[in-house]
Amino acid sequence: MRLIFTLLALGFLGLSYAQKHHPQNGVAESKAEFHAFINARIIVSPTEEISNGTLLVKGDKIAEVGSKVKIPKSAIIHDLNGSTILPSFIEQYSDIGLPENKRGPWEWRPQLESEKNGAYYWNESIHPEVEAVD
Repeated sequence: MRLIFTLLALGFLGLSYAQKHHPQNGVAESKAEFHAFINARIIVSPTEEISNGTLLVKGDKIAEVGSKVKIPKSAIIHDLNGSTILPSFIEQYSDIGLPENKRGPWEWRPQLESEKNGAYYWNESIHPEVEAVD
């Protein structure tokens, strides 16, 4: 009798742990592990160029580059149809290739005089002349 009771208790205990206690509400986020950029001209270095190549990206890293890359089944495929992929980086604080900024004499000092009639504030975004009642 003890053996049957122990087996039943273990069976119910196993079933209770098999259930999910906390359901996931809402839409589950689905992120693809791989992105494959196909049919692109890829410039790997100044001396190496791949025409009609494939760039395979896993997460935020380049996994493989070449003309005969095996694309995983779960990958999202982007057909670039003859576009060019270049190695590069984004420099947020660079002004290379931009025209020189031409500043007027008013841009180096705050605007002290307003062109408004009546009461005004040093910051022209503040409008003391507007009454909320009106």
